[in-house]
Amino acid sequence: QWLDRGRLDPAEISPIARPGAPGVDSYWLSQAAIAMAWKVGGVAGIQALPAGVVAVRLLVLAWLLKASGCADRRLVLVMVVTIGLAIGHAPVFRPQALAELWAAPLLVFLAWPGSRWWPWRASGMVLGGWALCHGSFLVGMALAAAVAAGRAIAGVGRRERLLPLAGGLAALAVAGGIIIMLTPTGEGTLSEPLA
Repeated sequence: QWLDRGRLDPAEISPIARPGAPGVDSYWLSQAAIAMAWKVGGVAGIQALPAGVVAVRLLVLAWLLKASGCADRRLVLVMVVTIGLAIGHAPVFRPQALAELWAAPLLVFLAWPGSRWWPWRASGMVLGGWALCHGSFLVGMALAAAVAAGRAIAGVGRRERLLPLAGGLAALAVAGGIIIMLTPTGEGTLSEPLA
């Protein structure tokens, strides 16, 4: 409906999994990707989507890891692990595969060397995109908070302790802003996966 008319009328949609629930799910980005794959190639398009997601994930990971100064041996290991994780989604496409597309860059940004602000802001944007795809984004939020706390505890001086905490809070704030502005349920997106 969205692709055909260029708009989506929530009143005309009834989710199969949750009768009586709002028709527009908070995780609309994964639904849009699946719908576009269907429009482009029908069943074959949906079957090809997991391979496309894995390819994009590998390219983004390789680029980000190289940009962060990662050694080639580590890069190969990360690629092998990424492909290994993707094998579970090969037979049936699930929105979780799109969530993993966001999880991989999040890990790279959180592990970015040095104490700069931009990896934290990028982490927030990645978390926001993840939240538009799947409820597992809460795992990413917990991970960002844990990394910020760990870096703060390991910091030697005051700046090394406060910057990760402020960066982690900024990442969560950016993600929260994206979630509230771009999902139909707004802050309800945070409680839906826990319900």
